[in-house]
Amino acid sequence: MLRRIVRPIVLAAAVSLAGCSSGGGGGFHPFAGNNEPDRAQLAAYAANTKYPGDAKPSTDFKGVALVNSDRHTLRIYNFGETPLTGVTVWVDKTYVAHTPAIAARGSVTLPMEEFYDGVGTNMLKSNFPVKRVQVQSGDQLYDLWGPAAE
Repeated sequence: MLRRIVRPIVLAAAVSLAGCSSGGGGGFHPFAGNNEPDRAQLAAYAANTKYPGDAKPSTDFKGVALVNSDRHTLRIYNFGETPLTGVTVWVDKTYVAHTPAIAARGSVTLPMEEFYDGVGTNMLKSNFPVKRVQVQSGDQLYDLWGPAAE
């Protein structure tokens, strides 16, 4: 009888401890580690990231944005010789997403479902066409060519 009671308690404790394990120190690190960020983390990132309204966008970056409406993706091409790191991607100065890097002469494809505004609204729910795409790396804000349809 004792075995019937103890076994479920031990099993429940093991499951609880596995769910509570942490990959490191506390704090909000939505893009750390190998796991894809979830919707709550993406929305929190957008809420804590402000559009750099005081920065004058530069056209020095040779990049283009392509929108694939069927796949709900935004592809950014870097035609330049310099990679961008720690990239914040802005759509219409409102929706924001993060990507670790855009390689020189490379590209990155971001699902539109990863773009959120400052109040937690997903870009896919807006149903508005993408009019302007910008990338921010460090304190530099760059206008991209396009967007064009892919």
